[in-house]
Amino acid sequence: MTFGLLPGSAYAAGATTAASASSPGNAGTALHVAQTPSLTSTAFKKFSSPASQARRVASTSGKAAARASADDSAGVTTIYAGNPQNCLGFSSDSGTGTATNPYCSIQDAVNAALPGDTISIANGYGYFYGPVVIGTSDLTLEAPNGAAIENSTAGGVPGFVLDGVDDVHVSGLSVSTYDSVALEIEGSTNVVFDSGAAFGGGGSTAVTIDGASSGITITRSQILPRYDDPADSGVRIASGASTIDLASNVFADFPSGSIVATGVDGLDVVGNTIQRSCDSAVGVSGGSTGVYIENDVFIDGTDLSPSSCPTDNLSWEPDVTVDASSASASTSDYNDFALYGSADQYGTAPYSWAGTTYATLTGFRGAVSEGVHDTPDTTTFGMLNAAGTWYNMQAVPAWNSPAVGSANASAPGAVSTDLYGRSPYNSRGAIQFEPLFPNLNETPTLTQTGPYSVTATDTGNYGPSAKDGLFTLTFNWGDGTSTTQALTIGSGSYGSPIAHTYSAYGSYTVTFTLDDNAGDKVTKTLTTVLSDPDPNLAAGLGMTGEDTSALSVAVDTATAYPAISYGLALVETYTWGDGTTSTVASSAGLTTPTSHTYKASGTYTVQVQVTDNAGDTAVNSMSVTTAGSEYTPYGPTRILDTRSGLGAPAALGSGKVLHLKVAGAGPAATPIPDDITAVVLNVTAVSPSANGFLAVYGNEDVTGASVSVPGTSNLNFFTGVNVPNLVVVPVGADGVVDFYNGSPKGSVQVLADVAGYFTQTAASAYKSITPVRILDTRKGTGTGKVAQIPANGSITLTVAGAQHGAVPASGVSAVALNLTAVDSTRNGVITAYPAGRPLPTVSNVNYLAGQTVANMAIVPLGNGQIVLHNNSSGPVDLIADAFGYYSSTVVAGGGAYLPMSAPERILDTRRSGDGPVPAGSIGYVELSSLSYVTAWVFNATVTQTTGNGFLALYPFAPQNPYVLPTTSNLNYRSSQTVPNLAIVQPGTSLDSDGYYDVGIYLGGNGTAQVILDCFGVFEDQ
Repeated sequence: MTFGLLPGSAYAAGATTAASASSPGNAGTALHVAQTPSLTSTAFKKFSSPASQARRVASTSGKAAARASADDSAGVTTIYAGNPQNCLGFSSDSGTGTATNPYCSIQDAVNAALPGDTISIANGYGYFYGPVVIGTSDLTLEAPNGAAIENSTAGGVPGFVLDGVDDVHVSGLSVSTYDSVALEIEGSTNVVFDSGAAFGGGGSTAVTIDGASSGITITRSQILPRYDDPADSGVRIASGASTIDLASNVFADFPSGSIVATGVDGLDVVGNTIQRSCDSAVGVSGGSTGVYIENDVFIDGTDLSPSSCPTDNLSWEPDVTVDASSASASTSDYNDFALYGSADQYGTAPYSWAGTTYATLTGFRGAVSEGVHDTPDTTTFGMLNAAGTWYNMQAVPAWNSPAVGSANASAPGAVSTDLYGRSPYNSRGAIQFEPLFPNLNETPTLTQTGPYSVTATDTGNYGPSAKDGLFTLTFNWGDGTSTTQALTIGSGSYGSPIAHTYSAYGSYTVTFTLDDNAGDKVTKTLTTVLSDPDPNLAAGLGMTGEDTSALSVAVDTATAYPAISYGLALVETYTWGDGTTSTVASSAGLTTPTSHTYKASGTYTVQVQVTDNAGDTAVNSMSVTTAGSEYTPYGPTRILDTRSGLGAPAALGSGKVLHLKVAGAGPAATPIPDDITAVVLNVTAVSPSANGFLAVYGNEDVTGASVSVPGTSNLNFFTGVNVPNLVVVPVGADGVVDFYNGSPKGSVQVLADVAGYFTQTAASAYKSITPVRILDTRKGTGTGKVAQIPANGSITLTVAGAQHGAVPASGVSAVALNLTAVDSTRNGVITAYPAGRPLPTVSNVNYLAGQTVANMAIVPLGNGQIVLHNNSSGPVDLIADAFGYYSSTVVAGGGAYLPMSAPERILDTRRSGDGPVPAGSIGYVELSSLSYVTAWVFNATVTQTTGNGFLALYPFAPQNPYVLPTTSNLNYRSSQTVPNLAIVQPGTSLDSDGYYDVGIYLGGNGTAQVILDCFGVFEDQ
């Protein structure tokens, strides 16, 4: 290595007591050391999981889910009423109500039923004869194929009566009479009449609901007059009735009104198509409340006109009449008022509201806050053949009617299907648009083209669309996805083939839907079964991995997979065991290693799932452990004192090695764990009989191999002086740390105090900071007053939040401090320990009277504070410079410790021929191009000193090299050799060679030789 000059590096000698550099003065030498330490660590491990551990993942896509079968009719009886032609002369009923021998009449079936029973009515030749009276509650009457009750009884006898019943559901039943009510509901609740018909006649009403009834629902039914009697009305609801729903029904030509409600509490008239006659289609009066008239279509009738109404003492009324007593509690909107041509041929007023008639919708909206979405309709409605009657009524909307697709889906009482049970149902009125070309057809084909690939085609022969010739063809693939084509159809084949690839094998039902965009759709289905083309994918899924840094691993999969005929494109999904995943696409099973960085040290299970281009899937997994370790505060506790026989029986002789078992040491209640990877020790050489040095190192590496004495040192000692130094030493597989006495002829007593340990589990990560002084009793920094620590006295220092947040106010478990004893009048010892704990029998700094001594310490915190005790008969000043802290919470840049495979000496000015270094020199060491190295762990030593001074290591900024630190790492006097541990943050900017540098500043007087031994790094990935 070479030394060069930093231009303009002229500085006067720095103070000798841990102060910063002073103003420029004497010229100095700039150290530029281009020696990068090796970061390959014996802590790096390799991991593997052979393909034999991989397993196939069964795919369930496209497979029919098993369904549990249950007899829904358990405990419920179904009674059958069959073909009345089986009853001879209709005078007797020999049926028993079974499916094979049904009752001839519906009434007999009703009479035999009990609450909870179902009456199934078959559609036979001819009619059932009435009347029918229901007096039993909780019944279901269903006619799946439709059935009719014909009541020819004279004298006004109703055809179908629900008398004082609850919970009765009637579906598919048509009732007709000649001179009376078809459907009569009296004193009943929760009644549903659905998908049927009511034909009233003879000057009567088709449906009546008395005032004692509630919860009555009539849906998807045809309400028609039997004759053109001027007294005929559709549905009459008496005062006192409540919660009545009339939805999606068709009403035709009732001269006296289709829906007449007086004094009703809760009435929904929603989605009906009403061909009205003389009186209003809907008339609400008598203080009715909770009335909603929405989504209805009103069409002027053809049998009677305004000119013919007076003949029957009637008048041509507005479509909707709501009297003054009911208007405030009524809502009308989203209704469609059908006109003929450009104007209503009869001049029909849409509304009479609160006693005022409005001739136009515009006038109505301008005066009343209703009808905002009402529409005038000039289209022509198609003819509806009313079932079972001679009525042909206008009720089918044209494709261009504003009623089509404009209904309010949230209207109270709205149903999901139209009069015919069709969906989607989103048009106003009872009938969803029926296209003019209802005979759409299609011929789909499905061809398998690959293991999981199919091609679909649909062909046919069509005329033009009812709307605009635009058709939509949708392929629903049965796996939750679909493809749509827009088509213009004349005749012949249409649509290009559509390809689709499934994600897994199985059975899929493909649905083809042709939509003419005018309301008509036709749907067909085909089923395809895709077999598994590659059941042996797992046979090639092996896994290997290795640590690549303190918190990062690289994982690779095998390179040989069984080939399949369709080519091999793989997708590998890595589940890292920390809640994150990543996906890698590859071909032919060949991938580069996939890397991942964990946020904390630990052991994780990594799973790789491989999916091939045919959808087959296999998984394998293995356990990985990060190479880095995290810190756990401990003690401080003394585990070695050769003076008393603690940990070793006697002083350590010249050239000898002391084996100290660290794992398991400490108090019996809280021993140091066996799985530690490194330990923080404050080591003190006491009463040496000759000059020498100590080297502290792990007895074994992580593989269990023995470790030789390294060519580095941790502390240098001298006769008559007690010398402490902090060490962060790897601990091998046997849990033993070795101490080597490098003195050529003397023995030494050795003390070791534990301040914490590292394990490969999530604990506290180290966050390096720009060095900051948090205590200086000479200036009152950290204490608030200028005062020395008295003899045998203590001070409590608040570390959390110190120096305006340089150390965070919370989450800090320990702090890395350089402690410097200054201005002492007596010999002494400084002990640093967590606040709230008793004074331990340990030491951090040993000093002599008048001596300036620095030593690094990692001190656990107690409630954010530490105690600094002066064990001396005289006072002393104390300085504390913080270089970083440990936090159990995840912090940006928080690093895990990675010891080097062997300590490396990266700087020794005695050997390079460029020393000694004059005071005032600025230098830097190029260490690494890796941005994720957050701190370096050095043992720094100065020797052959010719004056008093100090050494400062700090983050070096190549853009501004003359900005110096305000802290120091060690202090020395002339002719001294002084070591100290330094945990140093590198610079944050790359130099011209592409390295992150650590700065070196030598302050004071004279010259010194500088030695840096690297023991490990902290990395945040």
